[in-house]
Amino acid sequence: MRIIRSQVQYINSLDRQENDYINNFTITYPNNFIPIESEQYVRMSLVSFATYNYFFWTNRYNNAFNVTISGVDYVCFLPIGFFSVADNIKNFTDILNNIVTNQWGYSLGVSSTLNSDGTYTFTNGSTNWTLSFEGRSHSYLKINASLILGFNIGGNYPFNTSQSTSITVPNRFNFLANSDVTTPSPPIVGELQNIILRMSVPPQNIAFNPDTGYMDYVESFAYIPANGYLPFAPIVYNPQDTGTWTWQSPSQGSKLGTIRYMLLTPAYQELPMVADYTMSIKVDIMIDDEVEQMKLMKQSLKLQKLLLIQNDHHHQDTTQAVEPEPEPEEQATQDGGTRETEDQLHEGPIDYYGNNLYYN
Repeated sequence: MRIIRSQVQYINSLDRQENDYINNFTITYPNNFIPIESEQYVRMSLVSFATYNYFFWTNRYNNAFNVTISGVDYVCFLPIGFFSVADNIKNFTDILNNIVTNQWGYSLGVSSTLNSDGTYTFTNGSTNWTLSFEGRSHSYLKINASLILGFNIGGNYPFNTSQSTSITVPNRFNFLANSDVTTPSPPIVGELQNIILRMSVPPQNIAFNPDTGYMDYVESFAYIPANGYLPFAPIVYNPQDTGTWTWQSPSQGSKLGTIRYMLLTPAYQELPMVADYTMSIKVDIMIDDEVEQMKLMKQSLKLQKLLLIQNDHHHQDTTQAVEPEPEPEEQATQDGGTRETEDQLHEGPIDYYGNNLYYN
């Protein structure tokens, strides 16, 4: 592919239409703004992305857990905000000891102890209950507090030994009266690992499809690192290689038209946005070098054919030219000899009439 022209476009979520959202808005590209011919391709590359870190470490996508008391399930939620591991553990025990007591009339009396390996041991009171992480419904399997409370060691899923580890880990944790339960792993801070930027263009980038087990085309355009930033600090991402996050039109002559830009969580869920964001995208218009080379070869062959035809006509004209008359052959004498010319006669020892010049 060869780039024939490029443009850099600056997109600001502040410029969205009135009914659009920060994390979900559309932009329409007029056909005459970026003209694309039938034999051309479009490639878009992320050059920069900037926003502010308003992505709470504990948010509504990782704060849900379930408490089962006497066969009745209750859905509970950790407070949303920039909470550390110790804060989340304290909020967890406060919910079990206070909110549960006030709302449902149970006093669980749970306390926590930090262990040397980073795990926590919970000492239960006099009530039997069960802890699980299924959220509001089964569709919330990826949206739970198992990671930030230390009850999961294998990703964003509830415990499943086939998905996380070969060690047997239960899906539900029974807190028996006056007994201890230690978390399988140290709790983590629920920082957002990355922001997924998605464009509603014909899918071209490739990712793993867990439903089929194969690689598949996806609408994800770029993964923007979002961890390691202080609360409310600016997040600025400038890829060192602009070819890292690119999209290329799958067919020739594809128009851009209307493109929807969406920001998602790593679990491909809607990302809550407080601050607006800006990004710059480089648009390259390209042509296929192989096609151009074929055109040049065809033109070259055509010219060579014309030259051969012209040379052939020139050769025929040269061969058909009048040949010069051959010189007359010497005539033979009557006696079979050769008659000499006048000059030859004067050059010899006899005269014109055949007499010996030296005869005395």
